[in-house]
Amino acid sequence: MDKALIRNHNSLVNEEDTTYIVGDFSLRGSQHTHYYKYILDRMNGKKVLILGNHDSLKPFSYINVGFYSVHTHLELNIGGVDCVLVHDPVHSITAKEKTFICGHVHDMFKIHKNVINVGVDVWDFKPASEEEIIKITKEV
Repeated sequence: MDKALIRNHNSLVNEEDTTYIVGDFSLRGSQHTHYYKYILDRMNGKKVLILGNHDSLKPFSYINVGFYSVHTHLELNIGGVDCVLVHDPVHSITAKEKTFICGHVHDMFKIHKNVINVGVDVWDFKPASEEEIIKITKEV
């Protein structure tokens, strides 16, 4: 599975690109940081992690294995739309003026009101591109 995800990632992501991983990078614990590094070293581009409920390491441990930065959430303007990258979209209920980009919900939905699920489960096990996100935000 890991090899397929890396292959799919690298087919769409170049070395100069940034990928935002919205949580649950791995279910493995702190005894497997060498494996995290192994995976990240094989993925193209700069990787930014938004912590998920299964990300159990301390934030600097993720930096040490190859993430560029680590956040609990991150606010970005994507194509002129204010977006919040967050693992669990629960806060989208009260903040309807922003678009939430999340994971966590697996294949429950791809788009729901002001939430875009970018989990690989609903994107053919590939990363969602910025162009695809911009297109969706124009429709949301």
